[in-house]
This record gives sequence, C-alpha cells and structure tokens, in this order.
Amino acid sequence: SRGVECWGANGKGESTPPALADPRAVTAGRNHTCAIDGLTVKCWGSNEFGQVSPPPLENPTAISAGYNHTCVIDVGKVKCWGLNDNGQASPPELVNPKSLALGFDFSCALTESGVRCWGNGDLDQTSPPELVDPTAITAGFAHACAIDKTGVKCWGYNTFGQSSPPLLVHPTTVVAGIRHTCAVDQSGIKCWGDNRDGQTIVPPMTLPKLIEAGANHTCVLNDKGVKCWGLNDGGQSSPPESKNARSMVEGDLHTCVLDDEGVKCRGSNLYG
Repeated sequence: SRGVECWGANGKGESTPPALADPRAVTAGRNHTCAIDGLTVKCWGSNEFGQVSPPPLENPTAISAGYNHTCVIDVGKVKCWGLNDNGQASPPELVNPKSLALGFDFSCALTESGVRCWGNGDLDQTSPPELVDPTAITAGFAHACAIDKTGVKCWGYNTFGQSSPPLLVHPTTVVAGIRHTCAVDQSGIKCWGDNRDGQTIVPPMTLPKLIEAGANHTCVLNDKGVKCWGLNDGGQSSPPESKNARSMVEGDLHTCVLDDEGVKCRGSNLYG
C-alpha cells in the first residue's frame, strides 16, 4: 500500500488527508492539498475559491497547485479549478502538455512547443524568455524558472534575487518558493533569493533524489529520508519518519509525503 504523510501545526486540517486508495502524486497550495488517486483527484483543506472541488476527470497524470487554484493534465488537456480572478485557472490551447507549475495567480505548462504561461503577468511572470529545448519548469509567488540546454533561466519578480540564478554546472532540478529558488547541479544544492527565514542556507547532506520548495521552506529526499530547512513556525520543516518516501510537496505552512504507508501531512492545519 502507499500513502501520503504531512507534518506541521494542526489547527483544522491540511494535515489530515482523506482516505486514498491509490495515491500517485500529491501537490500543495497555500492552504489546500490535492492528490491523484487512481483515476480521480481528491483534495482537502480550504475551499474558499473552489480549489478543492475538481471537475470531472478521466485519467489525470500530472497535478500542480498554486496559491488558491489547481491544475491537472487529463487526457492531453490542462484542466484547472479554484480562484480565477486573473485567468490563472483558464488555460489556453496547449500542444501536448507534459508538466505544470503554478504560482500565486499565474500558471505555466511545459509543452511540446515550449513553455506557455497564463494569468497575471504584471511582473512578466507569464513571459518566459527564449528557451532551448526546456525540460523542467517551476513557479514561485510571482516568478518562474526553467531548465533548458543552456542551464537555468528565470523570469518575473526579482526583488530578492530569486530570478537571478548563480553559476550552475549541468543543473538537473529547479524549484521555486515564494521569494527563493533552489537547484540541484553536479556539485549539490544551491539556493538563492530571500533568506530571511534561512530558506537559502542549505544544510550538509548527500545529493538528493528529490527537492521541493514551499513558501519559505525547502525539503529534500535522499538516502537518509526527508530533511527540511527554512521557516518552521508551524512545524512544516520538521518531518516525521517515513517508510520509503517516494515524493513530497510543500505548501505555505504544511508539507506532505507520499510513502509506503500513504499520504502523511504535517504543518498548519487551520483549514483541514
């Protein structure tokens, strides 16, 4: 069996996943969480904007949560729900979408023809630069990054330097928080941008199998389990023990892990 585990302060519920029969992927927004469970999606937490009320789906294969909206790739199409005040939940026509990255009020997709973004673009977060065969994307509060043949390229909000990556050698992964960004290259993990909560100070560790960023914290999965750093006021950076963790996601003040036992979450639980 498999499941998802989350951790952190527990007020009303992002840390309490529903029963999941076959969880295959999990994603976390500000105060909500969603998981692909078999041929459907189940969400929990705040539903103020309908962000935990997915539409009918046939076979979702990828999922990403923004601040108050969520999108999936379902039979070759992107479908979104939740807050749509800036069009962030209204995707354009996309050619063979492969992956998704959602920010505060904008969304991006990696497609057969490159990276497409939609929603609020007041800080150019929906205007990616020229990219050469991009392979990965990530989105923060109002900035986004991609990995292409030339390395990591970022665009959008850059007040804290979150869109100005350092020198990276053969980067393989990039993840974005609200105002910070981290990447894995051949020398290890490098983070840049806002460091007011220690979110860019990487502790010593072996190379990660996976890295994910929350609002103001970051977590990695390596051969020793899950380790997090940064803001921890709700316990979101204090993971419990997990059994063969496969993946993890971070929201604003909560974090979830998918392991052999299911989906487990910890952190602020004010919205369930």
